[in-house]
Amino acid sequence: MDRMWMYGACTTDAYRDGLRGFMAAVEAHMLGEGRADTCCPCKDCGNIRIFELRHIQWHLVKRGFMEGYLRWTKHGEDEAIVSDDDIITDEEANDTPFDIDLDPDDHMSDDAESGPDLEQMLRDFEGKTNTEYEQFVGLMSASEKQLFPGCKAKFTLLYGVLELLKLKASNRWSDKSFTDLLCLLGDMLPEGNELPANTYRAKKVICPLGLEVEKIHACQNDCILYRKEFANLHSCPVCGASRYKGKIGPEGVEECVEVTKGTPAKVAWYLPIIPRLKRLFANPNEAKMFRWHAEERKPSDGNLRHPTDAI
Repeated sequence: MDRMWMYGACTTDAYRDGLRGFMAAVEAHMLGEGRADTCCPCKDCGNIRIFELRHIQWHLVKRGFMEGYLRWTKHGEDEAIVSDDDIITDEEANDTPFDIDLDPDDHMSDDAESGPDLEQMLRDFEGKTNTEYEQFVGLMSASEKQLFPGCKAKFTLLYGVLELLKLKASNRWSDKSFTDLLCLLGDMLPEGNELPANTYRAKKVICPLGLEVEKIHACQNDCILYRKEFANLHSCPVCGASRYKGKIGPEGVEECVEVTKGTPAKVAWYLPIIPRLKRLFANPNEAKMFRWHAEERKPSDGNLRHPTDAI
């Protein structure tokens, strides 16, 4: 029984294939005991702390196994020597839902080439916080989980929630009306469906797809942004307008008193460019198009082949 892969580099194929087998064994053990969580054998947890499968998977990808855990006594194996016949093979492990190497060709449809480069996205998460990576793992799970038992293959939890939220945005439904719709659809769908019960949970499903937005207080007359040297000011140095909305008196008239905190009078939403460029270049096919001008465009010889060849 060779399990030395457990103490090799976490980025190697041997480690990822072995980890698939381990996760399959853990899932089988948990199903046999009717449990929803189990011990985490990563270096930090040491089989003392208990988590759900997806958290254990992330810990082992990020931190590796604890020392000396060649026999998985906390995950279904007894103290006796385990024979080679009891070890889950790579072929069996490939049938499990644990996508350790995040290879798009392993679990996506024929349109996988047009999807994001998930391995690159995984590398982008190096150094991120635990919460961000857990959200990413949850997103991967939602992209594979059926919306309800027996539904068409494309109707995953992620697909269903995205389509419903698109309808909400295009028709300007309120959060309350959208929650009412989710409740109704949940009652109409078969038992065991995964449809979120309210708007908050629906947005949580797709939260890793969102991109960072920086909200910056601004002068109500568009003179300045309250950042850098103006970050701690309470009024505009150009026009003197207050940074915050004034208090409304009992007669519905705004009181003329200085306000040093509260709701800003105007907010500018800044969309950082680097995360957006990363998202655009995550798809290899689209990245090739973005690089076309530098790599494939023919030098101008007087012929108009592209709008940029014109005067």
